Order: sequence, then C-alpha cells, then structure tokens
Amino acid sequence: IYKMKIIICAHPFSNITYLKKKLKNFKIEKYKTEKYISKSELVIFHQSSAVIQAICEKKKIINLLSRDMGEFLSYRNEIYNKYLNFVKFDITKKYKLNKNEIDKKFKSKINNYSNYIKNNIISNKNVSHNDQIIIEIKKYFNNFKK
Repeated sequence: IYKMKIIICAHPFSNITYLKKKLKNFKIEKYKTEKYISKSELVIFHQSSAVIQAICEKKKIINLLSRDMGEFLSYRNEIYNKYLNFVKFDITKKYKLNKNEIDKKFKSKINNYSNYIKNNIISNKNVSHNDQIIIEIKKYFNNFKK
C-alpha cells in the first residue's frame, strides 16, 4: 500500500547466499542496517535491537509478530511493544490494510517515542550515543583497576 522499495537488512550472522536464493525479488544487505534505517521512511522489524535507531530517528515502525518464531523470539519481539505499542501485524493472519488508518496509528505511536527515548535510551542529549558508551566503558575499567 505504500509502494516503497523494500530492502531487507540481514543480521550479520545471516547466510546471505541462502536469503538471496529464497527472497529473489528483494534487495538484501548485510552490515548496512544503520544506513538504510536513516534513509527509510518506514521500518519493519521483528525482535531486533536495531529498532532503537528507528525510535531515535522517530521513524514509522511496524513490528511483525508470530508465535511461529518460537517462544524466545516472540518474547524478545514483545519487549519494545510493551513500552511503545508499535503498529504491529501477526504474519500468520490476513489483513485488509487501509493506508489512512495505518498512518493515523503511526502519528499516535511516534508521539510516544520522546518519553521512551528520554527514559530508556539517551542519558545525556549533549553526548552522542557512541561517546556515552565509551565513557561508561572507561568508567567501568577505571573502577575495575582500583
């Protein structure tokens, strides 16, 4: 319904040859998830921590769910939904999709991102997330040496 180009960003441990064979009609990339999330208008994910970047960039996000993924992956998939209640679809069900209805849902969901970012992702807005990690690692190892 969005008539957008679809790019599948495979997990670094994925067998890219296998994926390209099974998903011939799609562009599949490895090690370029950050690049494509930044360029995207809409991010579709299932149980990936890469969604944090999409949240921070306030992207439209759809979460794909399925009990067929198994208990562990289903649990991981629900972690972000618990706090953000993404637009979500169970891939084992059929839906009649309405673009206007989905767009309305996106607006209300994106409004919730700011609180989640403030409370769960960014501890200091003036320091990049990479620098925050470096600061915490240095603190940890400095405390460890003493």
